[in-house]
Amino acid sequence: MAGAVVGGAAAVVGGAIRDGVLAGAKDLGAEALAFVAELCMIDEPDVSSNPRSDTSSAGRFLGRETIILPQLGWWEWFRREGLKELFDELNPITDGLGTNYELRFLDYSFGEPKLDEDECRAQGLTYSASLRTTVRLTIRQTQETRETEVLLGYVAVPTDHAVFIVNGIERSMGVARLNGVSDDPDDLAVGDLLQAHCRPGMVRMARTIQERMPLYDADTMTAARLIKYRPLAGAVQAFVERLPVVAPVKA
Repeated sequence: MAGAVVGGAAAVVGGAIRDGVLAGAKDLGAEALAFVAELCMIDEPDVSSNPRSDTSSAGRFLGRETIILPQLGWWEWFRREGLKELFDELNPITDGLGTNYELRFLDYSFGEPKLDEDECRAQGLTYSASLRTTVRLTIRQTQETRETEVLLGYVAVPTDHAVFIVNGIERSMGVARLNGVSDDPDDLAVGDLLQAHCRPGMVRMARTIQERMPLYDADTMTAARLIKYRPLAGAVQAFVERLPVVAPVKA
């Protein structure tokens, strides 16, 4: 799980450059911290002594206006680790008898958004990117394996300015709790909540794949025919739509 992601903003204030901008991004892990550091153009923190929590020697913020690192961090954790855990939980998916077919999710990747932020705002669209997964289908009777890439849909993704744009409306990533999700939401990272929100749909997708397996023989079965149900994009968008709307900046 992502662990606790606590508050703490890193911002350029009056042109001054502040130290310790990663102090609020606890428990993200060395890889995610390094990614966020690269994204925000800061020196990579030294996390060798305690790679999951030592952010005391973080570098300096050099170039983005009002970027809050923990906000980017919870999405990066979900994208890199939370999604991987969900796919790993499904593997392997077999037919009812477990003797004929097996499907495994091997890897996944996000594409680049097709529309820019301004187009999404103007046209009332969602700023999103394609999510594709590489799967391996095994015909157990012959041990034949087939690997292919399957589109799982277009998933809402954050902009470089740490906001989502859903149906043209900006929604903030800077929230550590969602009302009604947990009795003690302060103890949960937003990435954990998003992962939990997506899990039921992923389980239904696996069940649908299993139910479709007997419908095809070895010659006609393909991963694309099995993976018809695409719940992930819808689950992410439904979750993001519960985040607070970004108030317009007053002139």
